[in-house]
Amino acid sequence: MSPRLCLSLLVAAMVVGGCEPISLRKQELPLELEDVDERMTPWGACEGGWQTRTVLPLGTKANPDFGLDADGYAYFLEYGDDLLRVVTTRPGRRLENVPWMGMYPWIGGVRVDAQGEVHLAVSPQFQDGSASVPTYFFRSSQGAWLSERIVSGWVHDFDMDAQGELHALTVMPVGNYPMRHIHGPPEALVTDEPFVVLQNRERMHHMRVDDKGHAHVVYQFTGVPRTSSIQYATNASGTWVTEQIASEGNFPLIAVTPSGTPHVVWNTGGDVWLGVRRAEGGWDVSQTGLSGASPASMTVSDSGEVHLLHESGKNLDHWVRSERGWEKTTLSVAGEDTFAVPFSASHLELDARGRVHAIYGLVMEVELNGEKRVLKRFDYTRQCP
Repeated sequence: MSPRLCLSLLVAAMVVGGCEPISLRKQELPLELEDVDERMTPWGACEGGWQTRTVLPLGTKANPDFGLDADGYAYFLEYGDDLLRVVTTRPGRRLENVPWMGMYPWIGGVRVDAQGEVHLAVSPQFQDGSASVPTYFFRSSQGAWLSERIVSGWVHDFDMDAQGELHALTVMPVGNYPMRHIHGPPEALVTDEPFVVLQNRERMHHMRVDDKGHAHVVYQFTGVPRTSSIQYATNASGTWVTEQIASEGNFPLIAVTPSGTPHVVWNTGGDVWLGVRRAEGGWDVSQTGLSGASPASMTVSDSGEVHLLHESGKNLDHWVRSERGWEKTTLSVAGEDTFAVPFSASHLELDARGRVHAIYGLVMEVELNGEKRVLKRFDYTRQCP
């Protein structure tokens, strides 16, 4: 039996006889380019309007933040010690490894433009105090990767507007932790001056853009004494303005309708709240009825339906707020072989038809050659076509 086949069988069936044990280093995975699609399982049967598949097997390191192309196929990032590449569910499409030098990047996100070209933003994980942290913007072009390097700080969010211009939110890990907005066409990006200082390195901020190319940012601001408020910033008027949404809260997320109405969720005292900005100014704030952990991901449809992913114990739930109120669908129930905190990360997107797509990491504890190991597998659930 070849080493490659032996390893594939081990990962798929957890059979260890005659194979080397899984390592958490780069050798653990069949990383050849031709294996990208072969590692995915077929879509499962449509049950209750949903179907699921595994997109990366046990032992994989990946980021579940993803982008969809115009046909609803997903693109997300897999990484390793010296590996960064885009994995796609689109049949027959292969992308060369991203020419990344370094380990475990900060990942801003992945977006796909109207022509099907892929764009991503990543930063190396420099330590606090470095004033030269770059952000790398990669884009696929005729089978190759082009890149641009901008010294602006850790990239924390990445988006694309309806005109195909890119938008990134970065934080420099030095001084007062200034937050910047990078924007423009891929070949001519512009870095704005900082529009806010965060006072700390906590990654509790989030950005989305509307169809007009206006950026909308929500962030947690920790003052003195250490009270955390939820703040909103936007450049929709042509200059950056900020305002407070809630005097207390943490772990905020933002989603924006194409026309530019921001929706924000956050956690206060174990309860999840929703704020929707009124056209005339100010916020309509209400409780969602969710409690415990903050939502993992959020998006909003053209009609204003709010969609949340919420990890609750062993369940990953999809919540949607429509005219009928909040409704829940359980997307995944973690089994007994999963870790105590079974979902390492999850992300939610809507395709052009308004269907929900979610990618999430399942953390499993397995025994290999008498040794317990904790590995991740990445699954994908979507509303049926």
